[in-house]
Amino acid sequence: MSLRPRSRKTGTALAAGLLTAAATMTMAAAPTANAASGTRLAANVPSTSPAPERFIPNASGSIACPSGRACAVVTNAGTKYFFQFYKYGRYRLSYFLGSGPVHNNQTGSAAMRFYDRNGVQLRDRGCVRAGGHEWINWDPVWYIGLTQTPC
Repeated sequence: MSLRPRSRKTGTALAAGLLTAAATMTMAAAPTANAASGTRLAANVPSTSPAPERFIPNASGSIACPSGRACAVVTNAGTKYFFQFYKYGRYRLSYFLGSGPVHNNQTGSAAMRFYDRNGVQLRDRGCVRAGGHEWINWDPVWYIGLTQTPC
């Protein structure tokens, strides 16, 4: 499995923050096999920057997306991660791979948007209107945006 950076910014502070986050979250992550060496490695835990309003690692069962919020589920190495967003803005994604459901339970005409590595909104399922839900392929998505502007 190849890893791809989600940002051009690199540095000691960013690396230290990622290592700290990975160290604190790996206990909750399911192990994955490294085919080349036969060893077991911890899965990378999906995250956003800035942090979502609510994050549930090892999510199980059905979790409701409250009114006024936008929610996403990512499954990594068989473990579900639930993200709940509230504030308008753009969230940089890390380790959002595969596919999963999103629910835009924001009110009015607020939209949940999906952007590629260049910050361009995706053409296919690049916007989910308020009250809408979709199944999203996370592989081309590098950012989630919550906006007041309708789809």
